[in-house]
Amino acid sequence: MKSSKIREEVEAFQIKTAYSAATEDCFPAWYLHRKYFLPETQALTQCSDPAIDGDTKGYDFGLDAYHILRQDGRVRLFLLQAKYSGSISEVKKGFRDLKKLPARLRRLLDGLESDESKENKIIVNLRRDLNLLSPEERKSLILDFMVLHLCQEDHEIASNETNHSRSELGAQIEEELPDYTFNLGHIGPDKMDFGDIDTKIPPPWVPLELTVAETTAHHNNTEAQMLYGIAKLAELVAMYSLRRDTLFSKNVRYFIKNAKNTERGPSAKIRETLAQMCIKGTIDPGLFAFFHNGVTVFARAIRKNGNRIEIQDPYVLNGCQTIKTAYLFSMDPKIKDKLQQDKWAQVTIPLRITTTRDENLVQTITINNNRQNAIPPAALRANNPLQLELERRFRSRKIFYERQEGSFAHILDSNPETLIEDYENSNDLAIHIVELARSIAAAQGEEGLSYALHPNDIFEHDGTYHKVFNNRTTASTIFLTFLQNTHDMIFLVLKRDLRLEKIGNGPSPSRVGYHAIALLARHLAKSNKHDFVLRFGQERLGKKAADFREELRKELGNHRSGIQTALKEHLLSAPDSRAETLRESYSAAERSLRLRGNIDPFATFANLDEEINTSQST
Repeated sequence: MKSSKIREEVEAFQIKTAYSAATEDCFPAWYLHRKYFLPETQALTQCSDPAIDGDTKGYDFGLDAYHILRQDGRVRLFLLQAKYSGSISEVKKGFRDLKKLPARLRRLLDGLESDESKENKIIVNLRRDLNLLSPEERKSLILDFMVLHLCQEDHEIASNETNHSRSELGAQIEEELPDYTFNLGHIGPDKMDFGDIDTKIPPPWVPLELTVAETTAHHNNTEAQMLYGIAKLAELVAMYSLRRDTLFSKNVRYFIKNAKNTERGPSAKIRETLAQMCIKGTIDPGLFAFFHNGVTVFARAIRKNGNRIEIQDPYVLNGCQTIKTAYLFSMDPKIKDKLQQDKWAQVTIPLRITTTRDENLVQTITINNNRQNAIPPAALRANNPLQLELERRFRSRKIFYERQEGSFAHILDSNPETLIEDYENSNDLAIHIVELARSIAAAQGEEGLSYALHPNDIFEHDGTYHKVFNNRTTASTIFLTFLQNTHDMIFLVLKRDLRLEKIGNGPSPSRVGYHAIALLARHLAKSNKHDFVLRFGQERLGKKAADFREELRKELGNHRSGIQTALKEHLLSAPDSRAETLRESYSAAERSLRLRGNIDPFATFANLDEEINTSQST
């Protein structure tokens, strides 16, 4: 199987199943799904969660995926380290990464409890699955340590190249697991020939206890079903324990970890209430359902059996703050031993479960269920298909795109190494959905400036949103990165470098920043300044980029562009700061610089990504 085909399938898997995870993190789950016919969400439970809280990446001890297989009367345990790379050096590194696993695996096979304060879900779930084996099966396990990779080298050549790394791993396994039969190997594209057969694998059923009321409705000629009821919070927490943050992939934001939420806000209040119910015993656990607005879950299918139900492929659309707070509460080592399990099992919560084949309805349900909370309008578009595609394209350029509220802070707090390893062109900065939207709108000139100045309207109204975010305006991620960098810097340049000031009753320089972006984008397009955009659009720069700041000052201030003069003569000297006055003043500035007509920055710079990809490949 060609590596390009594998990447295509993994990207499709990521978008369908776990689009809050990086594509490379979905590689081992895709392999389990294709090789062992595991349902997508089940495959993800048997893979490492890179977003675990903590300072050390992963807490997975080098294990990216596992699978237990009964074959010829024996039980095999496949242990995978995955490298989403075609580099032979990465394959070698895969074997070195696996050297951390044997000592941890010995504890798991011996049935010992964790000696770590934090564990990746893959270790938790592997321990659970090993404990389901009989003692005889555990002792006779055949262990397969494998590195999954995309290196196109001949299999034997790759084996020879990695021989030393494999030998070192073998010695480590022999030392820690002397009584076990084991194999060492690697799985490249030539061993992943799954063909073009499209196999439908039914998702597993997840049991829940729910006192049920039911309703149905129709949307776009498709029936939607919803069950209302009172559920057990502990069962939702157990669901999160298996899936972790992929359970929230269809939500509009991550768990908010700032002090405003965790120390003083809703999360803190939830912890306090759970402590009173499950540790102090001063409040009836059943009252939790009286205090809470409820959780909304989407499932692919639902089936009922009395007061028990089973659901397939659940995703939390609203309520991730509650579920993750409850999980962190129940797993807190300071209180874990104090938790009264009988009280914990009695905590109830209102739950809505909906199922429909209409993906657009799922997005609408997510948006409307989150409108009741204080949430920025931009978050309501976080799961729009174009935003998912933008995130993927920026990631391919090693730049972090923050489409979900709090996602950048989340990765900074939980897994900062990822920014170095996977987002090296981000330079510890993100491209932010709102700032990008305002910059795109401004670059559209007179038509888009009103949107740039009122960003909430971009995300609240479908028509406006599609005028700003569409295939034409987002054709080049390099141009979009340039616009974000310009957004970061232009207000500083106008005020401190060009020393612009308001004239009479006109606006302040900070009020005309987006007008300056509009004029600059059109001037660069008219002048075909591809090199300028390429130079400052391949990575995130921030306000400390002195060379970009100086070049931006020159471009705005030189006689050829005339932008500084136009800002002074038409905008800063406007008779007042009303929106209508500024619109007329901008139109006059555009005319004076001869930037009207058929100038389209998005068309001019549409092919920059292809240009840079071609130059890098040669």
